[in-house]
Amino acid sequence: MPARGVEQPAQSQGLVLTEDNQQLTDQQFTRITRTLAEPRRARILREIAAHGNSIPLTCLLRRHQVSPATLSHHANELNSSGLVEIVRHGRFVHLVLRPDVWKAYVKCLSDLIDGSELRISKEHVARFER
Repeated sequence: MPARGVEQPAQSQGLVLTEDNQQLTDQQFTRITRTLAEPRRARILREIAAHGNSIPLTCLLRRHQVSPATLSHHANELNSSGLVEIVRHGRFVHLVLRPDVWKAYVKCLSDLIDGSELRISKEHVARFER
């Protein structure tokens, strides 16, 4: 058993990116996109970033005025999609942003916008650029 007050990652079901391959699969990309489609989760992520990339769940509970079960559900969805990690600090639970996953997700979005992933025909792109 670890010493009291020592930071402990909670049991994570989240996304794992290897050091040499910082890319998301199509399934991981879709999972993150679906997770971000929920407005409360997007708000939670903004608050974590504004709080220095880590925030106690108790702070989020006061700010969102939802039941602990609802907040726990959102935290677990964010964790399982890989966007955050749930970390225990003694008796307290914090949500910590995962910059590696964010960078991989933004790269996927960028690739979509650039058309490198979609292989959009030039004629089709030209229709929308007029």
